[in-house]
Amino acid sequence: MKKLFCLFLVIMLISSFCFAQSNAGAIWLLNSASTSLNGIGEIGVCIPDRDLSAGYFNPANGIKSYKSISLSYSNMETKWLQNLASDLNLKYSYLGLNLIPDKYPFQFVITKQDHVLDLGEQIYMDEYANELGRFSSRMSAHGYSVAARYFNKFRRIPMDISFGITRKNVIQNLVPDKYLSSGSGTSENIFYDVGILASLPISYTIKDKWSISISPAFGYSISNIGDSIVFVDPANADPGPRLARAGISLSAKISLHEGLNLFEFRGGRAASDLLVLPIYNQEEPIRYQSGFGDIRFIKNITQSKSDSAVEVSRGHEVTFFDIYSYRFGRRVDVAGKIDLYEYGYGINSGGILDILHYLTRIRPLFILNQYVSVRYDYSKWTDDGGRPLDDTEFSSYTISINNTDKLIKWAIDRYGVDREIFNQIGLTILSGVNFSIINFNDKDVQKNAKVKYDRGGDFGIETKFNWLTMGLSYTQYSVRYQIKVLADIFRFTPMLNEIYHYFTFYSLLTYSIIKPINLFGGIQIANCIGRNVKVDNTTECYNSAKYSLNYGLITGIDILPNSWFGIRISYNYWLRELNNIFNDESFRINGIRLNILIKL
Repeated sequence: MKKLFCLFLVIMLISSFCFAQSNAGAIWLLNSASTSLNGIGEIGVCIPDRDLSAGYFNPANGIKSYKSISLSYSNMETKWLQNLASDLNLKYSYLGLNLIPDKYPFQFVITKQDHVLDLGEQIYMDEYANELGRFSSRMSAHGYSVAARYFNKFRRIPMDISFGITRKNVIQNLVPDKYLSSGSGTSENIFYDVGILASLPISYTIKDKWSISISPAFGYSISNIGDSIVFVDPANADPGPRLARAGISLSAKISLHEGLNLFEFRGGRAASDLLVLPIYNQEEPIRYQSGFGDIRFIKNITQSKSDSAVEVSRGHEVTFFDIYSYRFGRRVDVAGKIDLYEYGYGINSGGILDILHYLTRIRPLFILNQYVSVRYDYSKWTDDGGRPLDDTEFSSYTISINNTDKLIKWAIDRYGVDREIFNQIGLTILSGVNFSIINFNDKDVQKNAKVKYDRGGDFGIETKFNWLTMGLSYTQYSVRYQIKVLADIFRFTPMLNEIYHYFTFYSLLTYSIIKPINLFGGIQIANCIGRNVKVDNTTECYNSAKYSLNYGLITGIDILPNSWFGIRISYNYWLRELNNIFNDESFRINGIRLNILIKL
């Protein structure tokens, strides 16, 4: 626990140990999120990786582990800067879904990611050291990323290229507003990450028994593109921590033709540059560099030489039988006086089951390996200078459910279900994002509420009979707004975040304009199975009974480039009025949904 002024000191120190000589705010967003890559020099921008959290370095990365239609989850939590403070905790979680079967030469992956830096409990004191109150401070970033990958031959040249983009909502809660004479102790920003990763996988066959594959790769990304960060005074806004990363890598693997991987080597070099230009007085506008910034390809990447503007990193990994991986790397930041030596290891269930199946020929081992995989990763940082990042440890588990489309087909065959039935009814799964907003009936309330769009998940299944479509879905309607609240003799204006969890039945009429495009419209009825309200980011759950039933209209467009894949954009208008929990101001909720359609 710390005095209030100590909190700001901690924030300054966190910034100085991430990237030195920076005017940027929210530097904590640059804290590495990947346990496996934290042991290999953090070169996730350029080395194609199976770890979900590799998307932190490059939104185009972290998608190679998926097998057909698959779901993966990864979680990590660690003590942060433990040599500086005892109650700082860094937490990350990733949930990814690949929507494309493996019979096609491309992937489309949606990933939900949550990043939290918990600063612990703070004590607010006056100048006489009298305690005036306690509160918790935390930073959080919640977002979704979309990545598309294409791997095939172009004029006999093998190619593997992926693109990705991440949208994240960043909320920094430093101090409750009641402790400030003016302004706000909370900031909220929308930031975007974009990236590209390209490789040239080349394979050689030796005596029809062995194969050697070599894959050079290049990656580039820009993180945290967005508006300035405002706390107490808008005139003193900080630039966002916009960061450019670039690097090269090489992977080599020896395997048997029976699919058993014997040995794999991966290594690479990367460089990063904070693109914020120095600000010497308050009159200067916030400016950023473009492209690669100060990164020089020969000096900073191929030669891995750091300078006062660019941080460099390099690392290597060796893997035996796809079971055990040993990693080591180094990150150097001359300006920040950071010289980290990194190492770690990983254990993969897939390799264990491969070896057991190869030795015993027990088929259930092969089948299990096709559908479930578990990986454990550990890494550690050391710094000879004994600085706050020294002795930082990371560990995480990743669990994957693979080939769900094949599992469904197996169940259909196993229990004698005629596949033609599914072809006739046109069973389709939906997955996507719902962007919600509310409209108060009172125009003055709407004007002062500072209503903001927010996003939630949307998943469902539907069937089609000629021109009639019927379906069921689970949808999150999440909205943000401010509203004045009178409590006893005090009046305050908290930021509210309401999340309604709807289980919905809908019926649509469709009309085809041209072959790949359909218009639709219809009705929907929903049961609210839960309601969460965050008051200044403190979560409370409310009984949904009062708001259990809602009904409304839905309209939109389907784009169907082929018989099994499509994109849907729809607008949802709910007719029932809902009430604010504090003052009973009524409003209606609307949403724009973006879905991927996969026909089974």
